[in-house]
Amino acid sequence: MGSGMAVEFTHQPEAASDEERLRRYGLSSALVHDVLRRGTSRALSRSGFANAGAANTDIYHDGSEDLRKRLARSGWVVASVDNQMRVVHPEGLMSIVVASADNVGVRGDPRRQPLTREKGPATLNSIRRDRRADGQAFFQLPGVPDPEPVSPRALAAIAPLWMLLHQLEERTLLLELSEPGGHRPDHRVNEWRQRIHLQPLVLEDDFEFDAGSGQPDDRPDEGVDIPIRRR
Repeated sequence: MGSGMAVEFTHQPEAASDEERLRRYGLSSALVHDVLRRGTSRALSRSGFANAGAANTDIYHDGSEDLRKRLARSGWVVASVDNQMRVVHPEGLMSIVVASADNVGVRGDPRRQPLTREKGPATLNSIRRDRRADGQAFFQLPGVPDPEPVSPRALAAIAPLWMLLHQLEERTLLLELSEPGGHRPDHRVNEWRQRIHLQPLVLEDDFEFDAGSGQPDDRPDEGVDIPIRRR
């Protein structure tokens, strides 16, 4: 006869889907598509006469602006950390910057993690600091008055930094929202604590974008030297 011992099986909850993880922050792939569409359309309108890297610059600048405008309507705030502008969750759950990278969206291959361009002190310091925010790092206890409102700058300082990574492949923008965890000696981020894969943004051939009339008045002034500093 058998020992009569009962074997107990415990149910292991399934991992949350990427869209479910996004919803915890009030985000979705569709929202990200909306805010990156203008910059991506501009990037795809570039001709072979454009400067190298112009397409990534279009997505970065237009995408950053549109992301901040969209999330500000949901209570997110905009603040700078070491001169790097970030959009910050109202409870300090995360702060977001837009960045281009290679290997975006690759799953299951640890040798092909996203690899960003060289990053500056603001990003590197946030990675080293390794701070975590639980809500606003405040707890409401019985008999304890509500905390004073936190300034956007203070909120940004405690909110974990995440990167909205993008990689343009022909007419498809590969996307993920990921939390950096380490970088190479050349200051390119190559380690990630968490990664949330987003649905890619695919632009059809008939996208609409007003790139200007092409007349001389549409051209930027010549001889303007704009200094660029890594953030």
